Amino acid sequence: MAVVNHFIGACLNPLVIGIMLVAVAFLVAAKKGCAKGSRSRRWTIALTGLAVIWLWAWSTPAMTHLVGGPLEDAFPVMDESDAPNADAIVLLGGGMCAMTNGLCMADISNGGDRVWRAAELFKAGKAPLIIATGGRVEFSTVPFLESLGVPRSQIKCISSARNTEEEAHLVGGILGDGAHILLVTSSWHMRRSLLMFSRQNLVVHPFATDYEATVKCSDGFDITWLCPTADALALNSYFFKEHYAYWGYRLLRGY
Repeated sequence: MAVVNHFIGACLNPLVIGIMLVAVAFLVAAKKGCAKGSRSRRWTIALTGLAVIWLWAWSTPAMTHLVGGPLEDAFPVMDESDAPNADAIVLLGGGMCAMTNGLCMADISNGGDRVWRAAELFKAGKAPLIIATGGRVEFSTVPFLESLGVPRSQIKCISSARNTEEEAHLVGGILGDGAHILLVTSSWHMRRSLLMFSRQNLVVHPFATDYEATVKCSDGFDITWLCPTADALALNSYFFKEHYAYWGYRLLRGY
């Protein structure tokens, strides 16, 4: 199922959908011809225009506010002191890439503050254990946690999971039914993560971080919100995935 999910995720994003609209417009034009006033010409123009509008919209900060804001607003910033005590801190992913910078250390991406917040929870005495997930987590997240003062003996790694659903299943197997966890992930990823972990008979306390849409749109609306950028398209693609994946799990998988 994880392979299927990854394939769907690779195909179902704003950029690919926009390209497919252009491809369909080209096929219509090539097959039917585009004589002036013909039906195929009108379809070609309509599909091409739709592709332009679609890609433009998903490349703007305005769309970041529309689709990312609601995801993040549902999980406001919390102070470590306000978090409840738990059996473990579950740190998803961590926004870390192992040694992509050519050095024997992690390359920290936007979600790297997940690791910092998890370490702060641990040092605040909120849980005796951090369960860290993600590819090559031993070489990326673990050294970062250690540098932040978390002993290696208090870190357990899960690197075999291929998606959030598998992470939830493995964590549930480690901790057992009824365990309390502090779930640390990006605010925009929290809704879907809670859906996954709620299936494992765990008592889940969300502790969100990494407020991408909130920060991008914090200065209020101006005309640049309507100007497309590559960064906005990449960020909005994450938000797009969160929405369709959440409802896909609920409606098609019965979560």
